[in-house]
Amino acid sequence: MPKTATDKRTPNIGVKQKFEAFCDFSCDIIVDPLLLAFVIFMVFTRIQTVIDVTTEIPKYPLWVVLKFDIQTHLSIYISFVVVYGLWAVLKRIRYRREMSEKKQLNHTLEKINTNIANLQQAIEDLPDRIAESTKSSKDRDNESR
Repeated sequence: MPKTATDKRTPNIGVKQKFEAFCDFSCDIIVDPLLLAFVIFMVFTRIQTVIDVTTEIPKYPLWVVLKFDIQTHLSIYISFVVVYGLWAVLKRIRYRREMSEKKQLNHTLEKINTNIANLQQAIEDLPDRIAESTKSSKDRDNESR
């Protein structure tokens, strides 16, 4: 049996839906909690360490100690930026998909409203058409006699 144009697009739609589901899963189940845990970790360990050092050794200002902490624990800060970037990309993908679905839904609703308006107009015109049809059929019957 030959494949039609819709058969060719169906696997792509399935793959796209699977990718979107994976992105949603990744964002909701993996990245969001990981980002939250990382932020908590960063706030309560790194920043607290920086504050402790500045209170113990007051000759070093906060920004100098923070810069030193960033240099010594660069992998923590880089991984935070990577996780945050991944989270932002996944949120952007979801936002764009939702906006696309919203536009498609609005377009579909506009078509439905147009069809309903056309049907209502046809229903309103129906008695006139019926009267016109019966009148013309009576005229034809009278002429044929």
